[in-house]
Amino acid sequence: MKPLAPALILAAALALAGCNTIQGVGQDITRTGEVLEDLFTEADIADDVLTAAVS
Repeated sequence: MKPLAPALILAAALALAGCNTIQGVGQDITRTGEVLEDLFTEADIADDVLTAAVS
């Protein structure tokens, strides 16, 4: 997970650099949160499948 952190920070910096308004920043932050939530949900599902396969 640690190698992912610099990539996320870079992506956030680039997204914020492209914002022209406070509303744009809010939309970018919201979208980033949604993407991260999806990633962690997918990781949890994959973990559950692997756990079930081993059991």
